[in-house]
Amino acid sequence: MKRLASIVLLVPIALLFAVSCQKDANKNLMGPAPKGTAHIPNFVTVQSTSGASFTTDKDDYTPGEKLNLSGAGWQANDVLDILLDETPQNHDPVSWTIAVDDSGGFTDASYVVQESDLGVTFTITATGRATGETATATFTDAAAATVNFQTNVLPGGQTITVATSFTNNGGQAASPSVTFTTPGPSTGIGQVGTSPGTSFTYTFPSSVSVGGNTYNFSSGSPASPFTTGAVGSTTTVIGTYALACTAPSVGTQPSNQTVTYGQDASFTAGASGSPTVQWQVSANGGGPWSNIPSATSTALVVTAPPVSASGNQYRAVFTNACGSATSNAATLTVTSVGQAPLTITNPSDATYGAAATLTVSGGTTGGTVSYAVGGSTGCSVSGDQLSVTNAEGSCSVTATMAGDANYNPVTSAAYAVTLHKANQAALTITNPSDATYGAAATLTVSGGTPGGTVSYAVGGSTGCSVSGDQLSVTNAEGSCSVTATMPGDANYNPVTSAAHPVTLHKATPTITWSNPADITYGTALSGTQLNATSSVPGSLVYTPAAGTVLNAGSGQTLRVDVTPTDLANYTTAWKNVTINVLYASAGMCLSAPGHQILQPINADGSSAFKKGSTVPVKFRVCDAKGVSVGTAGVVTNFQFVKKVSGTITTTEIEQVVSTTPDTYFRWDPTDQQWIFNLNTKNLTAGYTYYYEITLNDGSKIKFDFYSKS
Repeated sequence: MKRLASIVLLVPIALLFAVSCQKDANKNLMGPAPKGTAHIPNFVTVQSTSGASFTTDKDDYTPGEKLNLSGAGWQANDVLDILLDETPQNHDPVSWTIAVDDSGGFTDASYVVQESDLGVTFTITATGRATGETATATFTDAAAATVNFQTNVLPGGQTITVATSFTNNGGQAASPSVTFTTPGPSTGIGQVGTSPGTSFTYTFPSSVSVGGNTYNFSSGSPASPFTTGAVGSTTTVIGTYALACTAPSVGTQPSNQTVTYGQDASFTAGASGSPTVQWQVSANGGGPWSNIPSATSTALVVTAPPVSASGNQYRAVFTNACGSATSNAATLTVTSVGQAPLTITNPSDATYGAAATLTVSGGTTGGTVSYAVGGSTGCSVSGDQLSVTNAEGSCSVTATMAGDANYNPVTSAAYAVTLHKANQAALTITNPSDATYGAAATLTVSGGTPGGTVSYAVGGSTGCSVSGDQLSVTNAEGSCSVTATMPGDANYNPVTSAAHPVTLHKATPTITWSNPADITYGTALSGTQLNATSSVPGSLVYTPAAGTVLNAGSGQTLRVDVTPTDLANYTTAWKNVTINVLYASAGMCLSAPGHQILQPINADGSSAFKKGSTVPVKFRVCDAKGVSVGTAGVVTNFQFVKKVSGTITTTEIEQVVSTTPDTYFRWDPTDQQWIFNLNTKNLTAGYTYYYEITLNDGSKIKFDFYSKS
């Protein structure tokens, strides 16, 4: 089957038949191919071993006809699911249902044959819903030859209709018309399926009008009639057309033109035959000729041709589909003219260091302008840039605009330029912002231009003076404001900075004083410790004062305050040092060793006490005069350190317990000593116990003893 263009054909299809049957519940069901668009040589009924069958009512169907199916031998009152598919797919698969009557038969005309069904392979499947039995049949078009159409010469996009006459695949005469869009070839419904080896006659339109032009049919290939090819073949018929027209004829010839440079030149030509126009130019007396871009109208305007174009020739070429015609050549003559006067317009002034751009007005060519300064003594020129070389010299400039093929050079009158010295860049004092009495400060600047020697002045300042670039404070309670001046030269003016305020500061005296050596508690402060010196004359006051006896303790602060004699230029100053006041670290203290553990505990660690006994812990510390110190606060801490037994050392904290209500060291005024009754009940026999007493001067007294059972 082949799809036709807007026509109805009877196209037979030979049955290439394959049936598959799936058996369910030990039933064997076979079904033949449906006959809708299939040509079956004889009226066929296919019957399965179970007696079920289906068939069509005729061999051929025309697109638009219904496919009449009928069947018998199916399970009574069952419902059949029908699925019709095709390859290639011109549309989606089609499905519908058929109800089986009480006798096991059915008739159905649900499917309408489509033109797109021509030339495809069909598969039809019937499935009984109650039984689950499925029958499938496949059939294809196996005998058609195909004819399609296309055109030559005729412009594309035109819709034409070709009349045909032939014997179709079913052996019947057919005369459809095929409509397609040029140039083709026609496809789909625009191609014809015929019986192989049959006579095929066709007729193209004799003439076609396109855009005002007429195209006449001239020949077809293969010529009509011709014999179609074998099964599966395709014959493409090509219809050739020719344009019916008349070649152009020149009626208006262009004439020679003479213009003055700067004027336009116009040429006009005309021809019959509705042609296109292309103007051409020859620059060497008649050949070769070249097309002028965009010159496609009967009038040609040559805009302001140069003198060098004098002698050029111009002609028009007229063209249509039937030929071309060329006009006579017309000659162009261009005469030259002089340039307009040239005048320098800028600059009227120029300043050293700032290049000035020279500008002109007038002239004609617009060509490169050159400049000259002649005998000027104060300026030079490079390109269009004027530079001042000596602001005290003179400057006079002339300009020349170059000529070209159409114009002569033109030179301006001399143009005077007034020269100026440049102002220097702003000068700024950058340092110092502060100055201190007795320390000279260096003045620095930024800016200026020549880089000459800078001078400084303090004007009416009451607190400072300047020498060279060194600023000195003369009275720290006065004022100070400085200006700087950089001198000018031949090309620069002098520049003076803005007044620069300087904040004046009094100097701070330098105090020399180191931390004094440690002293023994009870020693009065004296010049040995209070020995500070000042870098300037003045009074020194110490806190605490000389003769003061400090408490025991480390890192105690001593201070000196200095008041200078010259308070106008110096500030007061102070300094702190620290001193350690310690108990006597060794020697006898009331006929017993001081600053160590006393009996009954041996200082060398050889003591042993029975676990559970009370061990009196005693010590004395003396001042510088050998007096045992019993002032409250001497002991700041008493703690267990560790216990050792052989190689075993234990450092966990154990509480230090007293056997008296006193939980801390107490002063024994009779024996002039400190005492703590240590309870050993909580100690472990077989260990050596280590203890540490910390005093308020930062020193420590350490002791140990053995605990026995």
